[in-house]
This record gives sequence, C-alpha cells and structure tokens, in this order.
Amino acid sequence: MRPYISMTVLECDSVNLPAAFATLMAFLRTPGRSLPGRSVSIVAASAEEEPADAAMVALGAPELGIDNLEGFVTQLQKPPAWAGLDTNFTDIVHHLSVALRRGRLVAVHTDGSTEDRLLNWLDKEPRPPFRRVPPAVLKSALLRGQAKGFWLKGTHPRLTTKPDTKNTSGIQLQDTIRPHEDASFAVSAARAELPEQPDLQVLKGTVGCNPGDSSVWWRATADFRTFLAAVSELLVLLEKELAAGTHHDVLPHFANEVTDLSLLQGAFEVMVTGPDNLPPNASDELREAAGFLQDAVLTVEGSPTSARFRLHVDSPGGGWTAIKPKKTQTSTNVVLDLGVDRTCPASLTPQRHVLDALDHAGRLLTVYYRTGHTYNGGQVWETKLPETPFPRWKFQDFTGFAIDEEKPPGASAQEIHANTGGPQDNSLFGWVVEHFRDGWLICDDGPGEVADFVHIAHDGLLSLIHVKGANSAVAGRRVSVHAFEVVVSQATKNIGFLDPRLLRPRLEPPKAHRLACWSDGVRVPDRADFLESLECRDAMDKRQVVIIQPHVSELTYQRLRKSSGSPSDDLLRLRLLEDLLNSAWSSVAGSGADLIVIGSKT
Repeated sequence: MRPYISMTVLECDSVNLPAAFATLMAFLRTPGRSLPGRSVSIVAASAEEEPADAAMVALGAPELGIDNLEGFVTQLQKPPAWAGLDTNFTDIVHHLSVALRRGRLVAVHTDGSTEDRLLNWLDKEPRPPFRRVPPAVLKSALLRGQAKGFWLKGTHPRLTTKPDTKNTSGIQLQDTIRPHEDASFAVSAARAELPEQPDLQVLKGTVGCNPGDSSVWWRATADFRTFLAAVSELLVLLEKELAAGTHHDVLPHFANEVTDLSLLQGAFEVMVTGPDNLPPNASDELREAAGFLQDAVLTVEGSPTSARFRLHVDSPGGGWTAIKPKKTQTSTNVVLDLGVDRTCPASLTPQRHVLDALDHAGRLLTVYYRTGHTYNGGQVWETKLPETPFPRWKFQDFTGFAIDEEKPPGASAQEIHANTGGPQDNSLFGWVVEHFRDGWLICDDGPGEVADFVHIAHDGLLSLIHVKGANSAVAGRRVSVHAFEVVVSQATKNIGFLDPRLLRPRLEPPKAHRLACWSDGVRVPDRADFLESLECRDAMDKRQVVIIQPHVSELTYQRLRKSSGSPSDDLLRLRLLEDLLNSAWSSVAGSGADLIVIGSKT
C-alpha cells in the first residue's frame, strides 16, 4: 500500500484512551446516509487478516510510539456520473480508511464522504470523546516556514470591490501580505515548508493544513511503513506544540476564528452588506432588507460585559431592538437573536417592516467589538485592526451649505441637474460647483455614473468626485463607518475611469438629462469644452479620486487622535473607518493616482 498522507488529526479527551479509539472505529465503520443507486460495504479489515498486536509489530508501529492501529477497505458501487439510475453500468471504487493513535492524539485517513461525517460527528450532541486540534497549534507547528500557498476567505462584509476568497501561490507568501488589504481575510488552508528538525526524518518539505477542519496533507508515500513513520512524526510534532502551551502566531496579519462567545464585549459599530453585494441567487426579501438597512442610519450600543447589543434603526417605523449572538444547537454557526429592548418605551419599538428586515441581520450585518472580534456571516473572528491614520484628509469650510443634503431637490434626474449649482442650491452638489470653479466640471450623477462629478484643472489634474451627505449635521456627531461605506465602495469600483481611454467613451454619448456642465465656473450648455480639455491632457498629468463626506469633522478628528488611555467607541470607529480609507487609498495608488477625503471643519 502507498497511501497519500491526508489526515484528520484529533485530540482525545477521554480517560480511557483505548475505549475511545474503539468508539471512533465503530463510527468510521458505520455507513453514512444511503443514496439511490449507491451501495457501500466493507470488503477488508485489519482485524480479519491477523491479530491486531501481531500486525502492529510486523509494521513496526510500537517502535514509532503508535498505541492503536486499525484500518479497513470499503467498496463503493454507483452509477457513472453520466448515466441514470436505471443504467446497466456500475462504477466500483475502493477507499482505504486507517486510524492510528499515539497517546492522546489520533490521525484518521479516510475518503472525503467519511471525513465530512466525522467532522459533523464532532459537533453533535452527545459530543464524542474527541475534538479538533486547536487551529493555533496546527498553524504554529506546521506553518512556521516559507509559505507556498494560501487559501483565504473573507471575514468582511461582501463587497464588489473585495473578493470573498483569495488563493495565492509563490516562494515566500509572507512577503506578499498587505496588512490593510488582508487583515479581513482568514486562513482557510495553507502550505508551508517545514523547517529542518532532528525529529523529522521522513516528514520533510512542504506540508499543507486546514486549521479549521484539523486536517493535514503531505504527499503519496512509497509504502505503508513510510506512511506510518510520517504520520507518527506529525503527531510527535503536534504533541510538542500542545505541551508548549503558548503558540507562536505565525500569520499575525490574518483573522482567526473564535468559538467562545464569552470573549466578545462592547459592540461599537455595524456595517451592512448592500443589495449590490449579494450573490445572484439572493431572494427578493433579502435584497429588500439589504436596501432598507443600507439606507437607514444604524446606531449601536454595546454591553461592556457581553456580546449583547442594542441597535437603533433611524428610519420611518424604526426604533431600538436588543440583539444577542448565540450558537445554534445543530451547528457551530452563530446567529443574531432579536429581542425586545425593555429599557425603552413601547413607542420606540420598531414596527413590523423594520423587524422583518432585521430578521435577515445575521446575513447582512457585520458587528465590530471592542475586544477585537468581528461577527460576520454566522461566524466570529478575532481581527487585528490596524491603527494607521489615513493621511489624506482635507477638512474644508461648508458654511452656507447643508452637509446632510447630498444634492438639490428635484422630481427627476433632469430637474436635479438643472438645479445643481443654482442660486438656491445649498447642497453638497452646490458646494462642489463653488469649490471646483477653476477648469472644466461636469455632473454625471445618475444610473451608471462614472462619478457624481468629473473635473479637469488647468494644470491637467483629473478628478473623479464622489459625494455623500453626512448622517447628521449636529455638532459633536459621532464617527460613523456606515456613513462612508457606499461612497467608498463606489469610488473604489470606478477607479478604472481615471484612464481617459475608458472615461471618454462613457462621457461622450448624449445624455439629455445630464446637462450640468461648467467652464471656469460659468455654466455651459454641453460637455464639448470638457471633452476637448480631456483630449488635450498629457499622459503625465496627475489624477485623483475625491470623496466628499463631511460627516467627520476636524474638531472630532483632532480630539480623538489626541486622546489617551483606553480608546473610546468613537476612536475605535475612527480606526475602523481609516482602515477602510487606507485600503481604498492602496487601490487608488495602485492605479497611479491619489485619494483625497474631504471632511468638515466643524
């Protein structure tokens, strides 16, 4: 036999280790759920060939420190994938299953279907006498060397500008990690070079592991003795790591999954997965809920001692509700359990349509905690939020303009364009027209827009300007990441239009309602002057993305940045916001441009 080393590694928490191993073998031999046209049977087993002790001695297992060793072969008969159930053809496949125990550690080699059943068995009540080896132990023991492959999954809200998963390969991938971009990813699986160690005579080279599933893989072995020697060395390596107690965080920039909800305290912010970021097969109800929550102003008040929090939905029919993350009884997933907030009067309880939207909170909300944990998509992650300030803030004076009004009123897109920059326009659109008077400015607001405005200065500087109204104009308003989510996503998504070769075709088609254009502050009838100046730009002329969102004031920013002691919720929200902006800045800089974010002086 030349088995491929692909093992699920378990730790036994029973006092009677041989009996626990017997329980494991009984489970592995039990067939799974029967399917039409398929049959599974054991056609060979180790105990049937010769006495177990004699077999272990013959294979040299005692010399390797192996206490128990058993295996069997199953035969799977099924119709070919291309045929129906009534076919006369049958595919016959044989699978090898081997389990061995060394002390408290057990390694299982089996087929994929049985491995899935095994992992589910570990999570069900009554719990078996085995548990997965902690992910931190597997990472510290097996991923210390040069990383050769990463399989990453996102813990962030679903975004069109950020992948859900990311797989990479290379020589030393640790050098490719970008903290701002990768901090919201967790290691689903990885491959790394094992450092030379005296105890490793067989298990050498590149080893892969899936920390969450407690699985390890290596390569095909020359014979069964080599298989046993390699697996034994693996268990010795893990034994030493477990005995050490403390484990080196070899991939500190990535998120780590957390299963103990008692660690979560002090929820301070939520972010919403918008309808544009949902998968194509999302239901209409889920999309409607996503749109509602994205448009609402959400306020969080966390508990200093638990994962519970109060959520206020500021919208027609909104109010306060109590939310408690809790584990489901049938899986390791975490759900957000809605309840009545008994600390506020009944008049502030959300109405039915708001509660209907919040029923989808578990799939739509990402919740951030003071303890460095994040709830997202039914799982809780420990993330390491960077504290690097965003260096491209510009705080401007918005006196005379309503910072919470994005655009002028209008019953239609054409009317909005007609009113933009007019004598009665005190919206942020009006501020843009006043502030970007020099050069050529056009408004592209509407479906399929490149940006709200596009501007070309006399020195050739091309600006894509994205505008979003503040959640509140009240002095002393607190920092909100939610206020920036949509506008930052839009700005990042449209970076490509900084290339004039892509920009001009999008602006040239006549658009009857998009006639808001200015040359040196004077309104002109069409985009002819702008397009001519675009054509005259030099390839070396600078480019930038400008985000105008005056929700963050300079007074608040300076106060928070100069604060000392334990960080306030507002400072944590600012760090989360600046992490979002730094990530966007990195994307913009990758296109050879700059990112400017304009806040308010007051």
